[in-house]
Amino acid sequence: LENYYLPKKKEEAVLSNAIIMGSPGIGKTTLAHIILNTCGFDIIELNASDTRNAEQIDEQKRLLRVLIDYQESLFGVWEEEALRNTAALAAILVREKAAEEAVPLLRRVLQGHERLYGLDDRRTLTSARRLGHALTEIDETEEAESLLRRALIGRERVLGQNPPTLYKQRRNWPSC
Repeated sequence: LENYYLPKKKEEAVLSNAIIMGSPGIGKTTLAHIILNTCGFDIIELNASDTRNAEQIDEQKRLLRVLIDYQESLFGVWEEEALRNTAALAAILVREKAAEEAVPLLRRVLQGHERLYGLDDRRTLTSARRLGHALTEIDETEEAESLLRRALIGRERVLGQNPPTLYKQRRNWPSC
């Protein structure tokens, strides 16, 4: 493990990027800084809670696009990290009311998740839901409804009838 994560030289590093997720306050940022400083890496930190103005958001989008292009050039369009970063970029675009630009990205993420994980995997169903919500923003209601129904029915099938996330989805979607 030490040789994999802590190479002798920066050029020997196997891990080119990482996304660390977890509850607030458990030390994710501290751990990342310790590892990267130990390895001698420069740190590029993208944290949505720090992004408050248009210039910062534009820089975050630019960095995500560079990262996605790099990942796709090395590993292909369907690589898991590239899809995750594509979904992150699409989420920023949807928040910025640029859903029309986000929809093609979300279609690619959904198609990638279908290929990687199958039709009933929670990641695929989440991608279908996100695409459905983005389509509602650009008034593509028929396709949006189809995707949202697919996500809801699939999540019920995979997770059971009453997990909290399904209750929230049903409450937020009156036509169900």
